[in-house]
Amino acid sequence: MKNEEAIMQMRVNLMRNRQIGTTGRKMMWHDMDGNEIEIDEPAEIHTYAGWKKLGYQVPTGTRAKIFIPIWNSITLGDGSTSMMQSNRAFFTPEQVQRIEEEVSNVLEVPNAGMMEELKDMAIN
Repeated sequence: MKNEEAIMQMRVNLMRNRQIGTTGRKMMWHDMDGNEIEIDEPAEIHTYAGWKKLGYQVPTGTRAKIFIPIWNSITLGDGSTSMMQSNRAFFTPEQVQRIEEEVSNVLEVPNAGMMEELKDMAIN
């Protein structure tokens, strides 16, 4: 099973167990008998890094909703690659907060007209 399939299967299971909500959209799904049926699309779940890429932050101390085994490609000492499975923590939309864009404090560089106004203010 591919990572995307494992994640989607877990999303459907969590939704059916009422542990996560839905997106409000419908999707096609294959049931246990292989029949294609229309179901509610389960809410998104992502890793910490996945939410960060989407512009969200998982608050410190938040416990993952679920751990899902994910396949990763690793480089061995001899330079060859191998596949390894490891459990990754996944979080729901209710567990994250939108990252506020940082506002930089940019000072306006005075132009010639502004310098004249400052001189006039200092004289008066």
